Amino acid sequence: MADTRKAWPEEGSPLRASLGQVLRSLGDLIVLNWLCVLCALPVVTAGPALCALYYVTLKLVRGEEVRTLRGFLDAFRANLKRGAALGLLVLALGAVAAGDAFFALRQEGALRVLFLTVATIVAVIALTLLCYVFPLQARFQNTWKGQVKNAFALAFCSPGRTLLLWLIALLPVAVPLFLPPVIMRMLGFVYFIAGASGPAWLASRVLWRIFRRVLPAEDGEPN
Repeated sequence: MADTRKAWPEEGSPLRASLGQVLRSLGDLIVLNWLCVLCALPVVTAGPALCALYYVTLKLVRGEEVRTLRGFLDAFRANLKRGAALGLLVLALGAVAAGDAFFALRQEGALRVLFLTVATIVAVIALTLLCYVFPLQARFQNTWKGQVKNAFALAFCSPGRTLLLWLIALLPVAVPLFLPPVIMRMLGFVYFIAGASGPAWLASRVLWRIFRRVLPAEDGEPN
């Protein structure tokens, strides 16, 4: 009879360590996903929930030690007021963009072009803030106005990575629009376990490359 123990990598082997790391990361993302969803349910707390989510994912992509549950809850409480203000700002801009797009569909000629133009501009502003202000708030101390200003500054300085962040942010919403219902039912499990935390983890890998330029020297990273 074959020894089935050989199917599993030996203890201490690099492969076993890598598999263990992957499983731990997957577990962290599942926990983070549900923490974020539950904490964002009142809507007004969506901003603090996103700040807490990025606080943990930014540490994960850096390979830092972080206790997922404790780290998330501590960051959620720390960013409750300022994160809520930023969240409401993004939600308000999103509502304005959606309202302008709705009115544009009911207009013709120049008015339609005008409303669509305004909707596009406001949507780009809202999307840029969505991609940057919550990670900034999670990582750096600043006023909410300062976070908004820095969000646009970073977006302007890194246009290529900003486009990638837009794509990551829009992907969970765009995928259901273009895939057949049969495939979406198969992907439903992915949304269930990492619909919010997965994109945040991917975005954090991009964001960290941008943030390294502005980190203080005491963090041990280049300015």
